[in-house]
Amino acid sequence: MSLQNFYVSDRKIVNENKQAKKKNTIPITVRQLEAIIRLSESIAKMSLSNVVTEAHVAEAHRLFQISSIAAASNGLIVSHDIPPELAPTIIKIEEAIRRRISIGAKISYNKLLEELLVRHSSNKAIEFVKFSFYYNFI
Repeated sequence: MSLQNFYVSDRKIVNENKQAKKKNTIPITVRQLEAIIRLSESIAKMSLSNVVTEAHVAEAHRLFQISSIAAASNGLIVSHDIPPELAPTIIKIEEAIRRRISIGAKISYNKLLEELLVRHSSNKAIEFVKFSFYYNFI
């Protein structure tokens, strides 16, 4: 799915939520579109790619959705994409990452994933937060 399609789809969903008077909706503006573009470029750079691909855009959009939902719900990740039974585990994993990556601390990405898998055996939950620490700490 292209960046344009994500943007149009997101705006449609927000408008539908407004009409349904649902709370915790974040408006999708050009500013959010620019954020997704910057995230896509960052993910491409992390992949050592000079070109942003649709996969980079899809991952940036996923991260944007998760972070927007988290912001809308005061730090708790609640999403239709996240099974409710995983939400508590995801929150614990995010807290573990924040504790492990304190200011000035250094750890390799692979080592961090290893530690998370030992402490939290839910691969699926770890997948949901796998790249989010990049977004929150860069």
